[in-house]
Amino acid sequence: MTGLRSSRLLGSALLAAALLTSSGCGTARAPGPAGVPDPLRIGLSPSILPALQRETYQPLAQYLHQRLGVEVVFSAPVDEPAALRALRDDAVDVARLDALTYAGTDPQDSLAPLVTEVDAETGNPRYLSALVVRHGSGVRSVADVVRAGARIALGGPHSAAGDLYPRAMLRDAGAACPGPPPQQCVAAAATLVTGTGYNTARAVLDGTAGAGGLALRTLHRLERDRAVPAGAFDVLRTHLVPGSPWVARRGLGAAAQNAIAAAFESISAPSLLNLLQAHGYVPAHPADYRELRADAERLGTGEATP
Repeated sequence: MTGLRSSRLLGSALLAAALLTSSGCGTARAPGPAGVPDPLRIGLSPSILPALQRETYQPLAQYLHQRLGVEVVFSAPVDEPAALRALRDDAVDVARLDALTYAGTDPQDSLAPLVTEVDAETGNPRYLSALVVRHGSGVRSVADVVRAGARIALGGPHSAAGDLYPRAMLRDAGAACPGPPPQQCVAAAATLVTGTGYNTARAVLDGTAGAGGLALRTLHRLERDRAVPAGAFDVLRTHLVPGSPWVARRGLGAAAQNAIAAAFESISAPSLLNLLQAHGYVPAHPADYRELRADAERLGTGEATP
């Protein structure tokens, strides 16, 4: 999947995936050990292509089956709102949400964050959002981007690393925030919603955008995979972002929540951690996302982000 067209193809492919998710859908379920539902329905990241789900994530399914004693069924929602709806509608038992999606949930949803990843690059449960430009562009600061009125590539409105904090960086450097809340704080030129970190990097690389926001670890992974050339980007500014939590639906019992959380926290195999792009897992708590929620509210009202 290459180029900016991939974001449109991804949406179509994931929509089809909703109809093809798992053999466990529609079957009767019974509680397994510790009250974990059998089968256990898990929502993957919306960026996971359905054609790759079963083969790519088979090691995780096998590990969780061995740890929990239940069948594990994966599905990939179309986007972050769909992932949240799946939890609210009890269509999945556990799902991985972007931190911004979880931070915006209503307390009445009673969704429980279980665990979040320890980032391999920062060594803690927060990772880095970055605003980047093409190396050699002559742009040396976020203020330069704002003054130039550059077009900005952003991942989408449901991404803390690919949208919220890059916009905050631009706003703090003097970008205008037109329109009623939630205001879109951007440089003078239009933004380009790319859908993925790969598309953001490519847009900056080929000059479609003058700057782009994405997770720094995503950029480094793309460089390691040779999807983009190493050294082709300059990082202007970064901001720490809470990790993406695995969240349990309302009604999943405490014993089942604890068992699932313990299974993630016990992952130690390097191959499995590499698959999950994590150094390990630690417990997640609602308070971990309080600052992110406040930052999102400040961005909507035009206040400065600390």
